[in-house]
Amino acid sequence: TFAMKFTPRYANQTRPLMQKIMNMLLDEWLPRGHFDFAEFISYYPVSVMTSMIGAPLDVIPGLRESLETLGRAYGLNPGIEPELQKAILHMEDFCQQLVAQRRASPKQGGSEDLLDMLIDCSNQGDIPERQLIDLLIFLFVAGYDTSKNVMTMMIYEMTKRPEIYAKCAEDIEYCRKAVEEFLRYCNPSHSFRATDTDIVYDGVLIPKDRMVFFALVQAGRDPAVFENADVFDPERPNSRHLAFGLGKHMCLGQYIARAQIQ
Repeated sequence: TFAMKFTPRYANQTRPLMQKIMNMLLDEWLPRGHFDFAEFISYYPVSVMTSMIGAPLDVIPGLRESLETLGRAYGLNPGIEPELQKAILHMEDFCQQLVAQRRASPKQGGSEDLLDMLIDCSNQGDIPERQLIDLLIFLFVAGYDTSKNVMTMMIYEMTKRPEIYAKCAEDIEYCRKAVEEFLRYCNPSHSFRATDTDIVYDGVLIPKDRMVFFALVQAGRDPAVFENADVFDPERPNSRHLAFGLGKHMCLGQYIARAQIQ
């Protein structure tokens, strides 16, 4: 039931909120004259998510710090485990308190926000309480690192293609094409699986009980599928990609992510 809420229509309804937040961030950062774009854009997805669940904006710096720490887990450095534990506990406490406060003091009137939708599904029995908290944490984690990384890398590519960048600002349909093409051309997503038996692939042994990570960007550069695969072309007739997965592993927030980036 909850997954059915994440439709293109719902994502489009959030665009005014996204524009409001981006304008708020620009008002704060532009007077500095210059800044690190990667740092700047990292405040955008966490601010959008915080607003979508009706949380106060003063929690954003702490959430961002925890999310940055959790992203470092992919470096597989055991030395940062204490920091990771601290970040996990911070996210856990935040989500538990937020849900408890909303249950104790439901919103009166106004439109239903994302947290209301989650709690409503939980009340109907579709989502157990533990899963409710975990899903809330997951929405933050999944929607943070990938979105800020895509936007940072895309802006970098746009600085080398000012004519495409300018056209994106003038034509939202062209901007949509540019985003889809970029997700084919360069996306940070990956998929992973656990091996339940020894596997030999292309002469390489992958032992049992190992995690195997697949960099999905490789699929977007496959010359057997895409003509001139290494060329970035928003007008490409075929920009199919695997950035959001497929089938039952399809990204729940893909339409919100697309709207954010556009």
